[in-house]
Amino acid sequence: GPVGVAAAAAIVSAKKRKRPHSFETNPSIRKRQQNRLLRKLRQTIDEFATRVGQQAVVVVATPGKPQNSFKVFGAKPLEDVV
Repeated sequence: GPVGVAAAAAIVSAKKRKRPHSFETNPSIRKRQQNRLLRKLRQTIDEFATRVGQQAVVVVATPGKPQNSFKVFGAKPLEDVV
């Protein structure tokens, strides 16, 4: 309806505040950002599982490490399988 069209127009016309992603060169700041983003991602996966009722996992590649070259987190039963 007209309300949806108005909402869509408002969303499109709103100014974009986010600046594009740039690589963080400082390792300590980069680690902090990584931890924060991973925590948000875990929270989103948990919320997805409870709202949708489907399990999801995220596999994160960590190429620098000799063993355990990837991390898995998400719904516990599915995480154990992966």
